[in-house]
Amino acid sequence: NGMLRTITAIHDMGMVHRDIKPDNFLFSNSSKSSNNGDCLHVIDYGFCKLYRDRDGVIIPQSSTSAPVGSPAYMSGDVHMGKDVGRKDDLESMCYVLLELLDGTVPWHRMSFATRFSNDEIGSMKRGISAYDLVGNARWLGAMLEYVKLLSYESKPNYDLLRDMLS
Repeated sequence: NGMLRTITAIHDMGMVHRDIKPDNFLFSNSSKSSNNGDCLHVIDYGFCKLYRDRDGVIIPQSSTSAPVGSPAYMSGDVHMGKDVGRKDDLESMCYVLLELLDGTVPWHRMSFATRFSNDEIGSMKRGISAYDLVGNARWLGAMLEYVKLLSYESKPNYDLLRDMLS
């Protein structure tokens, strides 16, 4: 829930992180935290970008010249050159959660062995069903399937996602 809460806070500020991966989260034990002293922090805002303008209007999605983020965790749409939206940060979060559960993600293992390109990793992500990917973690399959169905402009139902994590 801490990871989702942190990503939601970034989105609420009108930004997308664009590089959600395990290396960009840190735990601290702080007496100032409201979570029994445990606190999750996100770092490395170098790829962050506004997705809303000053009036709160969604900035139209554009095609990018090159994918932004870490190939093992970026969404399938980003592999295809689409601009990152809230849904893509959340898809990346699902891949991070999968790695935390299984120790790795399938294309991460393969990319080290064969040096797959971004396009090949993207094809693997788009070619496997959410439920086949997560195995027994059905809650994660439901979450991944939900975020993959969102459009760039869609506001994710963060309460639904929080319930899936509970």
